[in-house]
Amino acid sequence: MHDQLHFLLRNQKPVKWIYIPHYAKLSDNEITAAASDYDIICFTGVFITGSGEVRFNENSLLSKIIKSGSDSSGILYPLISFENSASGKKILNSKALMDRTAAKIIEFCHNRSFTGFHLDLEYIDSSYAEKLSIFVKTIKEKCGDLRLTMALYPQVDFNSPYSGFHDIALLAPHIDEAVIMCYDFHRPDTKPGPVTDIRWTEKNIVHLLKHLPPDKIILGIPAYGYLWPDNSPARAVSAKHGTNLKKRHGYIRDDSGCVYIEYNINGKITKGYISDIETRSRMLQIALRYSLGGHALWRAGFED
Repeated sequence: MHDQLHFLLRNQKPVKWIYIPHYAKLSDNEITAAASDYDIICFTGVFITGSGEVRFNENSLLSKIIKSGSDSSGILYPLISFENSASGKKILNSKALMDRTAAKIIEFCHNRSFTGFHLDLEYIDSSYAEKLSIFVKTIKEKCGDLRLTMALYPQVDFNSPYSGFHDIALLAPHIDEAVIMCYDFHRPDTKPGPVTDIRWTEKNIVHLLKHLPPDKIILGIPAYGYLWPDNSPARAVSAKHGTNLKKRHGYIRDDSGCVYIEYNINGKITKGYISDIETRSRMLQIALRYSLGGHALWRAGFED
């Protein structure tokens, strides 16, 4: 049944993903809606330890998500990440640990009857890019019928010390689908600016198309942004909360496609850029124009 569903999704319409963090606070109705509205539910909470084990932090939310996804005949992908960068480097520096981890990932998916999984391996510098490709290749060789999907940093104009860790030229031969995370263009460790940008998104799609066919590319879209209060750390804000901010303080549409909000409370100026429903609509139009395989929303519960 899942193989048939994959075939239909790939050949009839773009796939709709939604990410659900294991720490999210969602109502039963929101979980049910996600399961019915999206083709793929990708949930976090699965971690690779430094010894090559796979640890699943299952909780009541994840149990409900898995049940709801199964009942709706949708596709469930566990998002698998290193528990921390030290564990990731330890594994990437050892072929034996790579082999062990690959086997454990496949075992975990088979035991849970998942038809695929999503690698989200981040926060390691570019000197490990080649080792990462060897690790992903090692996993792919053991996959069999399991689909290996992977989240990728933007490869163009992304000011991050970690962006070079994901070298698409090295990774492309070993992944079935790539989610290009076109968000965090600006974030708490940068100056204030839009969380995403329409032109930047298109540049990254064009670059990725040099290495992957369009049907293997999923556009990652944000439903959030950041606020920068004067002399205080930036904080994330959902598009849902952004709706209230827009009503209270007004807004303009930034050239990036994001909403720009600025307000003054007791002499303290706050600036914010948020990806709202209009931003996401423009990003979806780009995905359609390039005939991409679909889009992935980060994250459930943040939508306006």
